[in-house]
Amino acid sequence: MSEIERPIFVIGAARSGTSMLGEILSHHPDLGYWLEPKYIWRYRNPRSPTDARGADEVTPEVARYIRRRMRRHLTQLERPRCLEKTPSNTLRVSFMNGIFPEGLFVHIVRDGRDVAFSAAKKWSSPPDPAGLWRRLLDFQMPLRDVPSYAAAFLRDVVGRQLRPDQAYIWGPHVPDLRTISKRHSLIETCGIQWRECVESARRSLAEIEHERHHTVLYEDLVREPREAIRRVLDFADLAPSAEVLDFAADHVRPELSDKWRERSGDDLDLLLPHIRETLERYGYPISQST
Repeated sequence: MSEIERPIFVIGAARSGTSMLGEILSHHPDLGYWLEPKYIWRYRNPRSPTDARGADEVTPEVARYIRRRMRRHLTQLERPRCLEKTPSNTLRVSFMNGIFPEGLFVHIVRDGRDVAFSAAKKWSSPPDPAGLWRRLLDFQMPLRDVPSYAAAFLRDVVGRQLRPDQAYIWGPHVPDLRTISKRHSLIETCGIQWRECVESARRSLAEIEHERHHTVLYEDLVREPREAIRRVLDFADLAPSAEVLDFAADHVRPELSDKWRERSGDDLDLLLPHIRETLERYGYPISQST
């Protein structure tokens, strides 16, 4: 396999968290940012109803293709190391580890209540075409997989434009997500989606050498951005960067934390049973008055 210097993968169930951390780190002079190449990670598996992939799906062909695409990206940017973030990668850590055994993982976790309420808005809103156009213009979609994505495009993009009131799939496709969405309310579905992503990442990271993964709480990042980013830079063996630290301090939005406390008790009562155990695992208070 082609030589690639320790890529850094930012993973997390909350798009807000991965986007914030990815954008902050992208200001480091040694890093070339690869923004959500989700079709690349699904190479040779475009029709799967889930984003989950395991180590058993790593073949020499798949590994060569994905590493070649990363090397091409770094060459274009003229940067030595890759920084990549794709929220659905929480479901394929073992797969990624099989392709990049030298890779580092930064897992950012945000309170599942905030994530669920934010995701619920996305599920029922018209899609933002900017991401699709970015992927198309960046040629991220493997040509052999284009026909397989046509039906999904019509359903989830065109369909959502015509019927935004319908809750189409948004975010990471956890296993059985369509069935889950039919059996549960939207807020419950979004909570289960968060839980499955976080727990999948946690289980897979536990099987990797501890020096190759690092967990960041979103709330710590927005509360003390400089300190949180210093710890990430140290973990990734990146040189200190005043530009990165200053950007972090200037652009985090702490007021977005704990927004779930403003929600109705009925929605929280529906949501909490599905995510309580995971919230407690990461030290989040359960009581709304805490």
